[in-house]
Amino acid sequence: MYPLYSYKNPNTFVLPQDDVRGIQSLYGPGPSRIKGPATSGTQPPAAADICDSNMDFDAVTTWQGQKLFFQNSSVWQFDPQSRTLQKRLITDIWPGAPGSVDAAVEKLNGTLLLFKDHQVWAFSGSNLVQGYPKDLSSLCCSFLTKADAAMYDRQTNRVTLFQDKALCSFSEPYSRPLYKKVDKIFPDLNGNVTAAFQDGGSTFLFSGSYLFEYSSDRKSFRLKKTYPLSCNSL
Repeated sequence: MYPLYSYKNPNTFVLPQDDVRGIQSLYGPGPSRIKGPATSGTQPPAAADICDSNMDFDAVTTWQGQKLFFQNSSVWQFDPQSRTLQKRLITDIWPGAPGSVDAAVEKLNGTLLLFKDHQVWAFSGSNLVQGYPKDLSSLCCSFLTKADAAMYDRQTNRVTLFQDKALCSFSEPYSRPLYKKVDKIFPDLNGNVTAAFQDGGSTFLFSGSYLFEYSSDRKSFRLKKTYPLSCNSL
């Protein structure tokens, strides 16, 4: 009799557990794989983690054609075109950034704003813009003590910052800010907005256990928080 072989893709093949135990009985177990804090550099994709319906994001934004999902000291970079996912430390991508963020937004010129407590950082690519970080009051939304979420409205060319159940919207060069209650602009949204972004003409707001999508006519749809990740294709 001859052995029977079948091709397996080495990039996706997972060794059966029986074989793993057999190898370990001969050579001993491998190094510990206990999860610890994120380490420097690109981390292997872990779609099962980020696609957990209980996942809470600190901030979400678009950046250079990608979607960024911030959680604690890490950021997940999702490329909608290639359906690839990477996890990295925030400070590895943007040296000088805070270790974690409360909100993030990409402006029309590509500048990325990161918010933490009462301060804002601005990055051009991965470079900190001269003069930053600045106090949040420099963005003319003086009544805000922090930003819980942020987004850029491409229809009005305005940056919108959320805190509790209120929002502040302004354009650049800095104009008179617009203050509103969130539910006056986005009906059916009763909780605090924790993350926000725009994509494909729709506004997406994270609140509580759900993601709310608002079309141009402000009609709302309640979605799973993992909807922007297309988790079924990861």
